[in-house]
Amino acid sequence: MKIARILSSVTLALGLMLAPTAASSVSDGPRRLAGGNAACGSQRVRKAWVDMSSGEQSLYVQALQEGLKRGIVEDFAAIHVEDLGSDQAHHSALRDMDPKFACVTLPYYDVHSAYADSAAGKCSSMFDCSPIFNGIGGSPQGSKGSVQVNGIPADGVVYNGAPFDAMCDDNNQCGLTVRNDLTQRPVPSGAGFTTFMDLVTRSQDFATFLEGIQFGLHNDVHNAIGGIMTTFASPRDVVFYSWHSAIDMFLHVYHTCRFGVPVTEAQAQSSLEAFSQAFQSCGGITGVDANTKIVMRIRYNGQMIDAADHPTLGKYLAYVGDVMGQYGDITKLDDYSYTYQVSSIYQKRLLGNKNICKQPHWLLSSHIASNGAPLYTTPSAGMPFTCTEPFEPCGLPPMPLKIGEQSNMLLHLPAAESAYAECTS
Repeated sequence: MKIARILSSVTLALGLMLAPTAASSVSDGPRRLAGGNAACGSQRVRKAWVDMSSGEQSLYVQALQEGLKRGIVEDFAAIHVEDLGSDQAHHSALRDMDPKFACVTLPYYDVHSAYADSAAGKCSSMFDCSPIFNGIGGSPQGSKGSVQVNGIPADGVVYNGAPFDAMCDDNNQCGLTVRNDLTQRPVPSGAGFTTFMDLVTRSQDFATFLEGIQFGLHNDVHNAIGGIMTTFASPRDVVFYSWHSAIDMFLHVYHTCRFGVPVTEAQAQSSLEAFSQAFQSCGGITGVDANTKIVMRIRYNGQMIDAADHPTLGKYLAYVGDVMGQYGDITKLDDYSYTYQVSSIYQKRLLGNKNICKQPHWLLSSHIASNGAPLYTTPSAGMPFTCTEPFEPCGLPPMPLKIGEQSNMLLHLPAAESAYAECTS
């Protein structure tokens, strides 16, 4: 798959940490959008599938079933077939189907934890090490099958668990999808966390990191899952959205590691660590930067149209803006803003490693203290909240943190800024 594909499917959710936020009320926030945060009453917080409650998992699968029944998944796959797509808009479409789905949030596939479990001998196959595959699709049935989706054929082992009991292909063959037999596949060797850390360390610009992810782990997982996931119609296997949510999270982690503190829009757009620049080649493509226009096309009634003009999907795609730079901060997407609850492996081994990341991980809004409360976040002054955990990784003493009555962002006091300066000097 070309680098343009990952740029388009993930750009709406790039993780530049200009001002990270915790889950927040949006009653006085941005204008209400279809399937947005206002309908739920709080901001999206994406979690790993394994960190979701059984109720959250069940509701998400129900939303996928409904999306398959209504043809929403098919329509989003049609955008991807035309070489461009948006998992963020798919997220909003699922929420907008029914009030009970108002708080549904895309889970991500935590492949690094799956690999760690495999390496520790806790499990041996991609299926056993990754509960998301049983949760979204069920067990492989042993028999082989083939489907045709969005005009593209795919074959593999049959999976007929929810939500695919609600799926029909182009030939009206219903109730199944096809993948590789994941009980016989190991977790890809490229999913080792050391490999990811090495990529973050040696990628001195965003284009290099993105290319490394695209042609490395991104493709490895698509190929390991097999079936529809190896085709341009891959969004018809709805685990696609969880895998691309993980890709987005990787970009979020990279930006968090590289920045960690607020930067201006101008600084972000000109930084090689925030966006690719027009003079760079990324996957053989040049001329892409923060000012590049996003083009998403879909065939409708026999004609190719801008996806923003599609009668069903358009309302989820015509928000915030139409250039790359307008989607650089995941907390500033109006009513579609979101953040991540990253797994502990990212916090402990990478974001808390001052030899790799420019800022300690207390700048990460999704870092969770032992008492379940958010830990360290972004610098500013003067707001009421107390945190009793010590600063890591340099063992600084606890600092009083405060949260304001009118703010949903955890902010630390100037004293903490001084301690941070001492830590990093």
